[in-house]
Amino acid sequence: MTRYQVFTEKHQSKPVFSAPWYWVVSMYSTFFCLDGKYCRINDKKLGKTMLEWARAEQVKLTEEIGASLAPDTEK
Repeated sequence: MTRYQVFTEKHQSKPVFSAPWYWVVSMYSTFFCLDGKYCRINDKKLGKTMLEWARAEQVKLTEEIGASLAPDTEK
């Protein structure tokens, strides 16, 4: 039985890699998920997510939002 599973897309139904030991899938995700936008390690036996990350998208601030984030210098 392969207890731990690695997914590289948010709503993916089939894992891209699986192994009976957490350290193996953790090592896999360290080396093969670095350039991706998403990675999740699931524990199939417990039905829990052990690790999940997603790359943040770059957001361009508008002048209005940028001005509201600037420190207030008036005293």
